[in-house]
Amino acid sequence: MIDGDFLAALVDCIAPGGLVTKVVVLPSASVAGCDNALAEALKGNTDLRTLVEAIAAQAGGGAAFSARPAQERESLLEVLQKQQPEAFAQLVTLTLARYYAHPQVLEALDWPARPPQPEGHKLPAFDDASLTPVLARGAVWRQC
Repeated sequence: MIDGDFLAALVDCIAPGGLVTKVVVLPSASVAGCDNALAEALKGNTDLRTLVEAIAAQAGGGAAFSARPAQERESLLEVLQKQQPEAFAQLVTLTLARYYAHPQVLEALDWPARPPQPEGHKLPAFDDASLTPVLARGAVWRQC
């Protein structure tokens, strides 16, 4: 059985959170609920489950993985990433998709906590000077 503390330590290796600027503090992946999303995904994804079990086995168990310093956990993940790249990509994709959808992360990054469409994102005013090199080049097509 894969325990929750192990999953939390695992996803926190992928998105540890922390201080980005003097003001912005990102939550860790486990705070954002990525460990719960991973636990749910493991129920139906045998490739992902095999990878997570291999991570625990390489570390000497889930508790041993959780107890290791962050640098050792990252080294272990690098080895398994090379051995099972497709499953590892699934793990990272699942974790980051959930992470960047979390309201605390969106707020810390000053992104709107809503879908980008239909309203879109606010853009700075257009600077006509950015077209100067293109306009100076002249037409690049042949007139008919």
